[in-house]
Amino acid sequence: MRKIKNILNCNHSNLIKSMGLVQIKNKYMEIETETCKRCGEIFTSSKETEKIRNMANPTLLNRIKEKLKPKINMNLLRGRVL
Repeated sequence: MRKIKNILNCNHSNLIKSMGLVQIKNKYMEIETETCKRCGEIFTSSKETEKIRNMANPTLLNRIKEKLKPKINMNLLRGRVL
């Protein structure tokens, strides 16, 4: 309860740019965030939020592209160089 009061009373004037890590559906993504020094609240831009939304709920066109993308067999890449 005390932390909530601190966040509500803070004007978020001292923001520090940092990187955050988001995990969705066993995928990790780095996003740019800004953290308030005083209360510790984390903010993201609308562009970063849109990237997260696209990763969580891809559009129908993105799903089709993902299915049609050729799969690369990793064993072929580990083979011998001639």
